[in-house]
Amino acid sequence: MMFSRRAILGAVTTAISWALGSKSALASDPASTDLNLVIAVDCSYSVDSSEYDLQIAGIADVFADPDIARAIAQGPRGSMGVLLVQWSSRSEQIITLPWTRISSRQDVLDYAAAVAPQERMTAEAGTAISSILEFSDRQLNAAPFPADRRVIDLIADGKDNYREPVQPSRDAVVANQVTINALAIRNQVLDLNEYLYENVIGGSGAFVEDAVSYEHFRPAFKRKLLREINGRGLVGLPPAGHSSQRVKL
Repeated sequence: MMFSRRAILGAVTTAISWALGSKSALASDPASTDLNLVIAVDCSYSVDSSEYDLQIAGIADVFADPDIARAIAQGPRGSMGVLLVQWSSRSEQIITLPWTRISSRQDVLDYAAAVAPQERMTAEAGTAISSILEFSDRQLNAAPFPADRRVIDLIADGKDNYREPVQPSRDAVVANQVTINALAIRNQVLDLNEYLYENVIGGSGAFVEDAVSYEHFRPAFKRKLLREINGRGLVGLPPAGHSSQRVKL
């Protein structure tokens, strides 16, 4: 069957117009974001003051990076929501920056400036991963704007030490259509990435990002944040013998 050049150009124009129109309609919806993200900063007793500072400085620096604003703008809605939390023990989960909608380069710079002076507010206590997962899930449910994707960004330098399995909490969160990703800081626990892979992450495209020390935190957090904004869970190095993607049903 032969098609005229005019018919082909017309079909292409229609397809482009539809795509642009669909994105425009999504972007004009003020009620939703592409992604709502909880960033959970480890403040357990294994994290000293300089290591806490490296986490906060790294998060602020990454949000100020132009690559982040570009990645957000490329989403269908061109918008994301972020909540910053400090965590340690079962009773220590503190919101240090409330839900913030980011939709422009200036929004990103303003958020970076708000993160930078954040002081440590939690007690230096145990490492309760189950508790921070459950807390983060509740905050996602209470977010002031819905999102196409909901993700918990867990930062940790140690394993849960409350002698109870993390998997039931993980599975309950994932059943609520939330993805759990993790950033393993392996300055003390060398197999932490494998532990987080097996026991903590879950959901669509879930992955573990790896930092061999706190000095490597900033580039690891940037890789992780870009993957979360882009919704790509297949890029990067997994723990030995595993795929980098883990899907929990």
